[in-house]
Amino acid sequence: MEQQPSSEQSVRLSSRALAHIFSMTVDTFEERRQYPTAYDRELFTSAFNFGIEQLDLEEDDAARMMMTSRGTIRRWTSGDSAPHRVGRASVFSEFLKETNRRIEQESAE
Repeated sequence: MEQQPSSEQSVRLSSRALAHIFSMTVDTFEERRQYPTAYDRELFTSAFNFGIEQLDLEEDDAARMMMTSRGTIRRWTSGDSAPHRVGRASVFSEFLKETNRRIEQESAE
């Protein structure tokens, strides 16, 4: 019998699946920039935490990737703050770039 992951375990998606998800997320935040809603910050926090977890990024790595401070990354992961809605899509563009870099690296091996 196949064991299901517990709430403590995370499921790792393939790089190609992640690329598709991040691409859709970029599109979603581009659209939300024009039509903001009250729960946009919560949506950002959930999507950001998903990206950090799936890419297995440490705080330092995420800060370097986003060209911001570790404190900002900490605030984004906790939901205490989020980038201005104009800049949210670019966060997921960085996740997409990293995912595509990993796909290329996997293909080269």
